Amino acid sequence: MGCDWASIASRVHGRLRDGDEVEARRLEQPLEELRRCFVEELFGDGVREAREWVARLNEAVERVKRVLGVQGVLCPKELLSFLRDPLAHLAKKLFNYAYDLARGRISVDEFRRTAEAAARTSLRTNLRSVYEAWVYLNLVAQVVEQGGGELVFPEHPHLLFERSGRQRSGAIPPNAVVRVEGRGYLSFYVEAPRPVGWADTSDLSRSWRLYIALRPDLMVYGGLVMDILRDDDP
Repeated sequence: MGCDWASIASRVHGRLRDGDEVEARRLEQPLEELRRCFVEELFGDGVREAREWVARLNEAVERVKRVLGVQGVLCPKELLSFLRDPLAHLAKKLFNYAYDLARGRISVDEFRRTAEAAARTSLRTNLRSVYEAWVYLNLVAQVVEQGGGELVFPEHPHLLFERSGRQRSGAIPPNAVVRVEGRGYLSFYVEAPRPVGWADTSDLSRSWRLYIALRPDLMVYGGLVMDILRDDDP
């Protein structure tokens, strides 16, 4: 028998007062149960779909490890949390809403609306990232398998899916570069051109067009392209 999030929400609503540490400890378990029950009841099908795609992505990771000889794939922290446990990740997104409910700052109906919106956004965003990563990893592996060749960038033994911190110098480097035997190089860019960071606000104004530009899920350039930001870009 499934849990009833609405019943739990009604029981905890307004019970927590500022500074009441004893009641706060009592509510830890019910509030955790509330968050998990909420996700299970409203997003059970989505969580099951997510777990299926996580399994597919793990297969793609094993494929690139085998084909490219890398040790693994570096992903953003947000995506890593989702990959470890989609249900727990979504439930964690509801932490503040659950405590607002317990403090009486929002009603049960308001909790449902805000929590549902937050969980849905997180689920959709992370599912999109999982599918995007699956396509990227399988494409790189397919190129090497069919065309022969090797991974030449990055130099360390991990394939890059994340871009965090890699564009702070005002350049946009690739996620991967593959050398194909007898045909040259292919440079892969995931979710470029933004974000890009410069040292000060005047330089940031130069990059504004990049922030409002279209951001393809994946771009592949022919040749060894280590930076797609041209000198004449704003």
